[in-house]
Amino acid sequence: EAAGESHGDQTEDDEAEEGGRPPRRSLSSRLPKKPVFEANNDRRTIESLRQRVDEIAASIAAAKAQHASLPQPAALTATLREYQLEGFRWAVALESCGHSGILGDEMGLGKTLQAIALFAHLHAAAGAGAAGAGAARFLVLAPLSTLAGWGAQLADFCPSATVVLYSGGAAEREARRRALLSPPATGSFEVCLASYEVLLLDAPQLKPVVWRAVVVDEAHRLKNRSSALYRCLLDELGLGGTPRLLLTGTTLTLTLTLTLTLTLTLT
Repeated sequence: EAAGESHGDQTEDDEAEEGGRPPRRSLSSRLPKKPVFEANNDRRTIESLRQRVDEIAASIAAAKAQHASLPQPAALTATLREYQLEGFRWAVALESCGHSGILGDEMGLGKTLQAIALFAHLHAAAGAGAAGAGAARFLVLAPLSTLAGWGAQLADFCPSATVVLYSGGAAEREARRRALLSPPATGSFEVCLASYEVLLLDAPQLKPVVWRAVVVDEAHRLKNRSSALYRCLLDELGLGGTPRLLLTGTTLTLTLTLTLTLTLTLT
């Protein structure tokens, strides 16, 4: 998770020298280490947790029934397979009742397409009550090596979306950031693609951006509650109140600690 990996994006040391600006605070100073697990909370009894789980399960079941026949978004040019349609409806159901989720599936079965379908649905819903005037801005966090694939699938399967690639040097990212901090244009449908490394560099500056929903690809990279990426998402970006969809193709091989980490990222 070090921000200094050589992926074509500048490191914090590079940023400090550019334009004579004062150096940024290092990642370690911004996010000092914390225990992997916090102290026990006596108020969270087994009974209270079971009751909460039952409440969440009931709300999700009701939402799934409500969206059981939801068609795929009109903005989507691909035809979803039945299992992809089921995953899309499940994600919509979660979002409609205020929950986030983990979409875990084998590689190559269309997790990216299902996430794009969710974006298209939420954008359409944003404009449904205002004669198409609604705007929506989404964030995809993923390894740098996968961003080109995300951009290609968005162009092929949802051409109405405007893709914003948040990458490059400090000046280029600053220009992208100014645009993201401005109110979206009427009816706009923006999907911002960013790598983990760039996020770790610029999280404090990106916090004011309002995202309609966030997708975290290769979510097993979150590792544990003390990892820089985990704390960057929740502490620095403040995404705790934003709908989140975590994508992972390694669900069946997750350790208990990693499974707990991903669950806590959602809650």
